[in-house]
Amino acid sequence: MAKYYALIAGLPNLSLEQQKPPYTQDEFYAELEEILSKKDLALLDWLRLEQSNKELIRLYRAGAFEPRPEGQEEPEEEDDAETLLPTRELRRIATLARQGEWVRKSELLSYYMLAFVRERYYEPSEADADTEGSRPLSPLSDEDRLAQLYYNAAVNSKNEFVASWFRFNQILRNLLALFTCRRLDWEPRQYLVGDDEITEKLLTSKAKDFDLSEEVPYISSLITIAEETDIAKRERMIDALRWRWLEDETDRTVFDIENVLSYYLRLGIIERWDALDKEKGAEVFRQIVMGLKAESNASLSEFKLKANRK
Repeated sequence: MAKYYALIAGLPNLSLEQQKPPYTQDEFYAELEEILSKKDLALLDWLRLEQSNKELIRLYRAGAFEPRPEGQEEPEEEDDAETLLPTRELRRIATLARQGEWVRKSELLSYYMLAFVRERYYEPSEADADTEGSRPLSPLSDEDRLAQLYYNAAVNSKNEFVASWFRFNQILRNLLALFTCRRLDWEPRQYLVGDDEITEKLLTSKAKDFDLSEEVPYISSLITIAEETDIAKRERMIDALRWRWLEDETDRTVFDIENVLSYYLRLGIIERWDALDKEKGAEVFRQIVMGLKAESNASLSEFKLKANRK
């Protein structure tokens, strides 16, 4: 695995409380394109796909993948200059799916994106009634279904940091959805994403910690966040815990790609809050940061103590 001594040694320090990032995520990415190995750049690209997911949903709802009118040929060049997604390829997959073809591979798309478009447009013939493609459409919303496919792919990454980061965020997302469902008396299975053991425990366990204290060392902090009803405060708490998680996960990989990825993600947190009102709730945010750091340290220490006893 490549080491990035010069890169990491030259990076400005980041603090969760600082109001402005030294540069944007896009600027940092442009610099990294010239430095990272092809394999490591692919890991970074996975972190950037969430924005592409939003764009995919936008295009889908705008009808961008609908077949061309009869007699109208596809243009030679990409026909949507406002997006980086290959709309021509997406339209091809949608068209084939409408014709009953269960497309399995694309050279231009991540598999989970292909699967989403294929699933949304697939129309099986009578002869295909018992095939894989004839499964009923997922009851999840468009955003949640795409997120489910995305997380399912990401948590299986061969890089443990990337897999753990997406697993952490999937659990957080599901907890927030679960507590919202409880408040509004909704069916949680229509909103939680993932088909793993942790998601199943969230859906079925009656314990306060969902019987996840050993698998998820931050579970108490996650539950505290999910129970918070003040939206602005909850968002601050989420990013404070994410920051703490990133620090904990990279404290032993100082010059590895994991630290570069962590730096990129922390830049995004600062950048997001820089775009919002900087003064509103600043003191409350500092208190949240200190409280979560103490709670996270205690939870992690307890987790390690249990692990050592086994």
